[in-house]
Amino acid sequence: MASASKGTTKDDIIRSLLNTAFSRSAGATSMSDIATFLGIKKASLYNHISGRDQLIQEALDSCAAYLQQLVFIPQDCDDICKKYPAQTVLKGVAERYFKMHERNPLFQIYTFVESLKYFNPTAREIIRAEEQSLEQQTMTMLVSLSANNKLPLTSAQTKAAARWFCTGLRTLLSDWLLERKQIVMDNPASGEGELFSLPQDENTPALVEQFIAEFLSLFSA
Repeated sequence: MASASKGTTKDDIIRSLLNTAFSRSAGATSMSDIATFLGIKKASLYNHISGRDQLIQEALDSCAAYLQQLVFIPQDCDDICKKYPAQTVLKGVAERYFKMHERNPLFQIYTFVESLKYFNPTAREIIRAEEQSLEQQTMTMLVSLSANNKLPLTSAQTKAAARWFCTGLRTLLSDWLLERKQIVMDNPASGEGELFSLPQDENTPALVEQFIAEFLSLFSA
């Protein structure tokens, strides 16, 4: 539980919502749960927020702003594509994407938004925007690989290849985070941001390797 403080801010309340929703789900998290996590009285929350609906909306807005800044393709993508084969580049990007989601706040943001996507149109729009950003970044990487003769893609193939790659990558990520979330919940002493102190996942690297191999078999012929 966070210690009580006269300096509680709206950002603190949003972070508390993400923390409590991680284990309870957004739908099952009450204002009382949030106040308890912060170590303050429930009535104090209303100095910052009018109610639960407004808090959910502001939390989603905060998540959207964070995700808009997310860049999983390295800035030196062109140099990397010149230096390494496609398999190495694709594997590196996939692993980078996983690592970015391993720690908070992104781990919590992902599970929070996903838990609301069937009930909240804002959550669905956030997911669509993130998917579009992921696909656009992937297209940038694939164009660079093609320009450097590492992946024989035509301009017409690039969009389909990017969509295939992103869909598969997000499916792998979703399955992996579901397993890791259960591990975190079973090991509460691990604390926020300490996923690497938990048992390491021995299966995901092999699944990523298989995923990359399948992608290359489809799009490098």
